[in-house]
Amino acid sequence: MERLNLYDDIFDHSKEVLTCILQGGEQLTRKAIYHALELENISTADQRGLQILWQLALEGLICFGPREGKQQTFVLMDEWIPKTKSMKRNEAMSKLARRYFISHGPATVHDFAWWSGLKIADARKALEMTESQFAQKEVYGQTYWFSNSSQITNDFSKSAYLLPSYDEYMISYKDRSASLNPIDAKKLKLNNRLYSAMIINGRVIGTWKHVLKKDKVVLKLFLFNSLSEEENHLVNFAAEQYSHFINKPYLLKKIDKFE
Repeated sequence: MERLNLYDDIFDHSKEVLTCILQGGEQLTRKAIYHALELENISTADQRGLQILWQLALEGLICFGPREGKQQTFVLMDEWIPKTKSMKRNEAMSKLARRYFISHGPATVHDFAWWSGLKIADARKALEMTESQFAQKEVYGQTYWFSNSSQITNDFSKSAYLLPSYDEYMISYKDRSASLNPIDAKKLKLNNRLYSAMIINGRVIGTWKHVLKKDKVVLKLFLFNSLSEEENHLVNFAAEQYSHFINKPYLLKKIDKFE
């Protein structure tokens, strides 16, 4: 990185410094790490510090640790992430399939391929190696797989959730029609972009965003359709939970026409 006068010797020196100050389970904020680098005559000005952290993270030396108040800390990756045994390709694929369908089923092989990034042929092979552990059901010509121990019931509790963008509830499936009406999906012009979804009784009823103010949080809801009295009650409860989580009073703004 010639523009910032960052060369291999600087990165090597920085690696030595971070290894020294983080070993033994230490968790330091960016500010503390920058201070340690400056003491070793390694300038962190003009985005140099950020680039050093970025490079050492790419090399697998450091990763994010727990937060310290509002600040993110860094730790040594080898200390933070336990050692695991290496697996052969087939073993790894079957384990991935098993974990996916246990935690995300009912789901299709195409959902699994989408979530895992595997080619569809490899996804099918991985499922074949584990299918004896799952039950299956065909719905509208699609085969859905799920854990043998799953309890399928029609008794659903009424609930509402404000989900973040790219939440597993949405991103885990290639076909989202079970949770998002295709007509509403067209309103979103989804393609590969996902929005912060608002869920009532398992279905997406709109999107939402928050605006943080000094004394409160404003929750803006963009609804596909108007809500019933019961749905309004569920939405207010979800908003109260979010307000409690960020420790700020909330103001709810419902827009009954999606924009």
